[in-house]
Amino acid sequence: MHKWTVLATVWLFAGCSYLGEPDGTYQNRVDETADYIYIHSPAAEASTGFLFYPGGLVDAGVYKTWCDGLVTVRPDVSVLIVKMPLNLAVFSPEKGIKYMERQPQIHRWLAGGHSLGGTMAARLVHQRPGAFRGLVLLGSYPAASDDLSEWPGFVLSLSAQYDGLSTPEKIEDNQKLLPPPYAMLTPTDQPPASMPYTGYYRIPGGNHAGFGSYGPQKGDGQAGISPEAQHQVMITAIDKFIQILWP
Repeated sequence: MHKWTVLATVWLFAGCSYLGEPDGTYQNRVDETADYIYIHSPAAEASTGFLFYPGGLVDAGVYKTWCDGLVTVRPDVSVLIVKMPLNLAVFSPEKGIKYMERQPQIHRWLAGGHSLGGTMAARLVHQRPGAFRGLVLLGSYPAASDDLSEWPGFVLSLSAQYDGLSTPEKIEDNQKLLPPPYAMLTPTDQPPASMPYTGYYRIPGGNHAGFGSYGPQKGDGQAGISPEAQHQVMITAIDKFIQILWP
């Protein structure tokens, strides 16, 4: 491909990306490089790592606010948000592994992601099933080629009532690709980790863009709650999920 064609392609994808809000004030340490954002407590050494993949064409920085909130309530958890080529995780679904290996003090990991990022996180778990005990899907589901129905791990699937992209119907149609379903009545209504399961919770009033902080997204539904309110539900549910995996 001619170099100008490559540059034009890069510019096109970059121009279509959803960018994060300006940096605010964070409660924890936020270390950022060209390849990842690492959020961890300045007062405690993390024992659990959460590897997170951004949504398609979504800048990695849009997840810093709620990930900082998660680390605040769980100082034993660090979050590793991986930046993807052209903001598309499909180009590098295994990219997070090398950054996990740079955190040798962390011996237990869960993976997760938003939208396409969640699909690629599921692919990573499918390729390396022993590396993770949990998977968190935010408005997302696995590809048909990455069937995790027999995976002996645990899944938390958070969808949103007004998600116009990963619709509730799409989430339900793809349940067959994940461990047995458990319908959650509240964000904390999750069973003990005795048998593999997928906990499903639909956030009332939420939408697809509400899983990050980047404003309206084409094709999405109109949210009935603020992004901050949606983030709080996410933090509560993920916090409980981690408690169940590692009491």
